[in-house]
Amino acid sequence: MMSTDNTFEGEEVIHQDAANHFLNGEGRGGWLTLTSMRLAFRSHGNNIQNESCDINVNEMVEAIPVYTARVIPNGLRVETKEGDRQSFVVSNRKQWATLINEQINTN
Repeated sequence: MMSTDNTFEGEEVIHQDAANHFLNGEGRGGWLTLTSMRLAFRSHGNNIQNESCDINVNEMVEAIPVYTARVIPNGLRVETKEGDRQSFVVSNRKQWATLINEQINTN
């Protein structure tokens, strides 16, 4: 099931799927969406910390497939020009990284 969030109206949605986002030690469940303008995480609301996470494509340096818990091949790390790192758990981490990096290189 895809998110019904109208936040992305007017933006081309390139990829969207269920994901977890790590924030202050909490692995928050929700939806990760890549648009032509940003990477956005929206919590499904059943988390302690439910705020959104948006990273403008122009702020990103690279998306890297990583391992979670050092052995599980389902991690995605996004690095920004400011030196921030956002970590996600996703299905098809290599596909996510490729699509994000394509958007970075397009902008």
